[in-house]
Amino acid sequence: MAVGEVLATTRVGLGLDDAFRAFTEDIDHWWQRDPARPDAIVQFHGDRLVSVAAEGTEFLAEVAQWSPPSLVELRWHGPHSQPGDVVIVELSPDGVGTRVTIRHRRDGLVPGAGAGGVTGTWWGDLLRRLAAAHPSPVRQGQ
Repeated sequence: MAVGEVLATTRVGLGLDDAFRAFTEDIDHWWQRDPARPDAIVQFHGDRLVSVAAEGTEFLAEVAQWSPPSLVELRWHGPHSQPGDVVIVELSPDGVGTRVTIRHRRDGLVPGAGAGGVTGTWWGDLLRRLAAAHPSPVRQGQ
């Protein structure tokens, strides 16, 4: 079965280094909480992304590659995951801000259909939260 990919992207009003820190160190400030765990803290802890609450720690992802300030690759176990899922977070300069792109890869994943549609919408919502926390300045002529 061919590997499919769902892509979500946004632009934030931060330079590349600051955008990487916003995505990694400050992830808890913009990450969408699980309604069943509203007080959980989402954080990178060593080589893992976890959600920590009084009732315990939920494992979301294992870091496969960490290349500041432009790339984080995760073996995804969080929401909407299936065995073997990989999530790649790419950051690149974009004018006075930074483009943040998430690629969620899985065998057979079809963008916009079924699980691909749900997964794409979920990542898109997360990136909207990140962008809202760090808005881009309005460009001249817009």
